[in-house]
Amino acid sequence: MIVELNPTGPLLGVFPCTWRTRTVRIKPGDKLVVYTDGLSEARNSARDFYGIERLAATILAMPCIEAAPVVKSCLADLHTFNSGRLSDHVTLVMVCRASPE
Repeated sequence: MIVELNPTGPLLGVFPCTWRTRTVRIKPGDKLVVYTDGLSEARNSARDFYGIERLAATILAMPCIEAAPVVKSCLADLHTFNSGRLSDHVTLVMVCRASPE
């Protein structure tokens, strides 16, 4: 299951803004993913977007014993999708909460 936390304010900027907070419980086995629009809005040669759905499918397909292999898989899928021709910055941060077993 995916729980999307919508933006609560700009990450960085020189303009005045307000922030809201959101809370979600991260249970054992869950993943917390933060990414920039350079990832979800990356385009391939046909000008299709990579998209949140494809990112979610890649993330959900892997267990999250450690975050690094999941991040590497997501970035590898992105580069396969767009042949490595990124036109915007891509940031992907992931936290995996280990299962107790």
